[in-house]
Amino acid sequence: QKVVMGRIGTSPVDYHLLSREVRTVGIVEYDETRRAFIAARIKGRIDKLFVNYVGERVREGQPLAGIYSPDLLVAQEELLTAAKNLAQQKGGNELAIASAQAMVEASRKKLLLWGITNEQIDAIVRQGKPDTLLTIHSPLAGIVTEKKVLEGNYVEEGGDLYIVADLSRVWMQAKIFEDQIGGIQVGTAVEVASSAYPQEM
Repeated sequence: QKVVMGRIGTSPVDYHLLSREVRTVGIVEYDETRRAFIAARIKGRIDKLFVNYVGERVREGQPLAGIYSPDLLVAQEELLTAAKNLAQQKGGNELAIASAQAMVEASRKKLLLWGITNEQIDAIVRQGKPDTLLTIHSPLAGIVTEKKVLEGNYVEEGGDLYIVADLSRVWMQAKIFEDQIGGIQVGTAVEVASSAYPQEM
């Protein structure tokens, strides 16, 4: 009777996992492993923008911008001269052929370091004339989150062009206070509700 009057709840003794709920706030952020900073690898002038606004969706390998650079033209001429010299050495002595081949490889490597792909280099050699524009491609599929240049801008080596982020997966940066950290570890279950969609978890 005293138990009933005191409204004392009872339950059988058993083993249960101890748990507690931590309520906090957080901010949806980019997945830092899925962002790409795209910079100019050579100084020059932005003559063409293929992607013109923030928020535009791009594919992996899609052209973003075209840069005109005198240095690039000189490097391509060096490659074409080396390739022509190699072709003239066919049937010659092995030392001359090896030397010509080394010049071609050095010229190709220089262009590769400037961000020109092997396919672009092969096309330059096939057509026998240099490209006036270096086309910069997106290294991943995603959304353009920052665009830092306009057509006609001059950029230095390393100059900012774009930031592209893959938003198919994002991070939630939660604010956990020091006295709450003890019960939280990798693998802890989390439920997230947003202000925009409060009924969805």
